[in-house]
Amino acid sequence: MNHPQAPELALHASGDLPFWRGIALRWHLLGCDACRREVEAHQEVRENLRGAAGDLPEDLDWSQVSAEMHANIRLGLEAGACVGETERVVRRRDWRAAVAMAAALVVAVAAWWLHGPGPSRPAEQAAVSDDDIVLAATAAGVEIKQAGGALALRHPNSNAVTVTVSVGGTARAGYVDDDAGQVTINHVYAQ
Repeated sequence: MNHPQAPELALHASGDLPFWRGIALRWHLLGCDACRREVEAHQEVRENLRGAAGDLPEDLDWSQVSAEMHANIRLGLEAGACVGETERVVRRRDWRAAVAMAAALVVAVAAWWLHGPGPSRPAEQAAVSDDDIVLAATAAGVEIKQAGGALALRHPNSNAVTVTVSVGGTARAGYVDDDAGQVTINHVYAQ
């Protein structure tokens, strides 16, 4: 047998249960002594409270007090609904911000990948015509080659040369002269 819950029994004891639910509950109370005793206990507590309320002023308008209580309850429920909507909006904004950040990251990675250096080919595999300028870094320095001729910037101590080549068409070679202690840097740009 399904018994009604305690709040329903308390509402029935005070006469505040909706009409159709009250009919079903009264039908249940006809056959259930435990629930009937609980409703009687609620009614006894209610009567004791009414007796204790005898100390209240006689001109107290209970309908006004009831209306204020209902208004406060409605106000609290509406305030709770507003707070719940605000939290829902904040969560939605957080989700949108995460999607926007992910999209920006995808765009940044795609831009870097598209504008980054292309695949490098070894110099011996590259097809070079006579009109092309070839900028090469060797162990001895930097060489510029075009149309069968070459210009080389060599350093006397080829073991101590530091060579750097960039994809943008620059080569840089530097060394320190052991005798004089001077630093020599050759920075060559090809266009």
